[in-house]
Amino acid sequence: MKKEMRKLLMVLLVSLLTAVTCASCAEAKRVVVTLSNQTGKPIFMAFAREGYGDDKSTRGWYKLDDWELKEISLPYEYDADDYYYFYAFSGKTVWTGKDFTGWIHPKDAFKSEMGRRVPGGKQVGFRRLKVGKNGKASLRFTIKR
Repeated sequence: MKKEMRKLLMVLLVSLLTAVTCASCAEAKRVVVTLSNQTGKPIFMAFAREGYGDDKSTRGWYKLDDWELKEISLPYEYDADDYYYFYAFSGKTVWTGKDFTGWIHPKDAFKSEMGRRVPGGKQVGFRRLKVGKNGKASLRFTIKR
């Protein structure tokens, strides 16, 4: 009887540890941004992430059609210690900033890791993206008249 109880306790302990491990795996979540385009023109966006040290990344382009509302999952896992940014343009209107400087390519899709130069690209200023503790953010684009 004691042997069976030990086996049962071991099975329960292994099950509990497995459940805890799987729960922490499920907690890894991507940064999700809800986008709203109220400009009447398509918008092209790039996003950036800045982690510890030289851990910098930029990615683009994401297209948001005129009058479109959609949710996108960025290629970054959410980390409360990281900073997230965006850069966007629509025709001659540009949403830029001084919060972060990162590489983009003016026409082609691009990806820069560790702050590396994008061939044929240029450096631009990004604006800070306010990401909540749940890994979610939202951006609403309008054109002032």
